Amino acid sequence: MSRPLQLNSIVDLTLMAERNWDNRAELELVQSELRHRTTQAAAKLRDRVEMWIKDCDQFSAVRVDSKATANAAPTTPSEASRNSQAQQWTYDAVAKLRGKLIDLSRRSPLIAFKHTSRSASQLRFVDERPDLLFNRLNSGSMGFEPLPGEEKTPADERTPEFGIAYERARLTDEGFLSATEKLDDTERDVRAWQDAERDLRSRVRAQLGLPKLDYGKGLDVAALARAHGFDPSYDLKPSDDGEVAAHQEDDAIRVLLTRKELDRRLKSIH
Repeated sequence: MSRPLQLNSIVDLTLMAERNWDNRAELELVQSELRHRTTQAAAKLRDRVEMWIKDCDQFSAVRVDSKATANAAPTTPSEASRNSQAQQWTYDAVAKLRGKLIDLSRRSPLIAFKHTSRSASQLRFVDERPDLLFNRLNSGSMGFEPLPGEEKTPADERTPEFGIAYERARLTDEGFLSATEKLDDTERDVRAWQDAERDLRSRVRAQLGLPKLDYGKGLDVAALARAHGFDPSYDLKPSDDGEVAAHQEDDAIRVLLTRKELDRRLKSIH
């Protein structure tokens, strides 16, 4: 027996079957060739082709039944009433199914979506103007601006008031003087100097009434944001509400996350 599709690849046979899913003759031609193939891909395609052939047979049977019904004698009033009732039941059943496809409960994230700070699939913006963001995203790509780390001096410490208080504390603070009295410029003492200066900065911040900054596990990101001039509120204002800042017109979107946390979140979302 000849095999007209012997040279066709499994991809060719798949495309041919999909194009002719309602053509029994073409499907049988593909089926006959697949009987000679033993690969797993051929077996899967063979199952699909057999299903399509069954669908063709069922459609033909329905068409024949419909034609016979059309040629039958007119139905009696009672039969017409039963048919009308069955039709209404069908409409009602379909309406109920359609309603189930649209989830209007609080379980639907399209209706009752809730932002959570710990969710790995969300990234909320702060200190931006939504309408300006929308326009810039429509015209090109943007990046993210995380909260500055410990190595960057906060904006509220780059003031004359803080500078004067800090320099005075370096000369008079007993804790700082005691911690640095025996330290020199060796590499081993560099970390000790940094720790002593960070502790001194914390005490000066407390004296001036500035938010406490703890870069450990208990980091207060809102306080860190305010210290660097970020508005930590998630309530974003439109561009016509007050003066627009320069950072609200650049290509970086501010987020209430440190660089490490931002990288982890973006990787999770990706």
